[in-house]
Amino acid sequence: MLEVATAMIEADENTDLVSAVVDGDPVFVRIVYRSRWWPRVLGYRGHVPAPGRRDSSREYAEQLSRLAVCEPLGRQAEVLTVDGGIEWWGDGYPTLHLSPDLAGSTATADAAAADDNEAWARWRERRLTPLTDTGPARWLAQSTRTAHVAYPARAVLRHPDGPNSGISGLPAPVLDALCTVLARHTSTPDECWFCVWDGYAWVHDTPGSFTPYLREGETAPPPPKPALPSMIRSGPRATIAQFDYVLFSGPVTAAPRMGWYGTPGWFWVEWPNLIWPTDRVWLADSGIDDDWLEISGPRGLVDELDTIAGVTLERLD
Repeated sequence: MLEVATAMIEADENTDLVSAVVDGDPVFVRIVYRSRWWPRVLGYRGHVPAPGRRDSSREYAEQLSRLAVCEPLGRQAEVLTVDGGIEWWGDGYPTLHLSPDLAGSTATADAAAADDNEAWARWRERRLTPLTDTGPARWLAQSTRTAHVAYPARAVLRHPDGPNSGISGLPAPVLDALCTVLARHTSTPDECWFCVWDGYAWVHDTPGSFTPYLREGETAPPPPKPALPSMIRSGPRATIAQFDYVLFSGPVTAAPRMGWYGTPGWFWVEWPNLIWPTDRVWLADSGIDDDWLEISGPRGLVDELDTIAGVTLERLD
């Protein structure tokens, strides 16, 4: 279906196709393109019909090609969401009910675009990229437990001060040392995947209710801006067992930089719930409570983890 649609789009002299992918569950199609009728890069995102429906094959491909080679019309044009330099429209994202506050308000749209650009820039600084394509996490869809037992060695790491401190509470040098060891035991240290639980407040519109301590006469800082770009906050989630996650990519050494800014100068570390490299030679899993970190992989990895100072380790193999 996508191949047919992209061929039709590429054949249109008024359109330059940038990219076209299918992702998510439920399934969406995302097409990024340039149109001679629109001044900026456009992105169309729509639901893919379920198999067996009348419009799930050639008819849908033809409809898709017609939609993606024109400019957004009517109310769709009023709810365009600018994200990463792309103006998105369609029935998948943004939908009419997701962005009603953008309709007819240039100032609101400009503010949302500025917040998105700032969010993207902050993630780039930390070498982490939030994704809408959840495909790399599908190998874990049924159970992380099944994945763990397939490795030759396993261990659980804990904060030496107890579970209330959590993995995210480990000192930065300890987390960096942990990532350095993990990087040595994969052929793809710069190509790793990170899952962050969708239940954290900062994953959504605002990073929760953060009230700083103020002395008498001090002025409260402005409320924190959204940590994630709008297309990620409203985008697909990777579902693993019964939990939903936002998927990120980046080098394993960027794991301690996962988190959000409560104020411009105050960063809250949120250790990723799941991490694995592209070669899947190991899997790091902290559940959703952050009390512990289970790492499964080769025995040499577990042996080296046992040498890291500042963290307790219990072997499970």
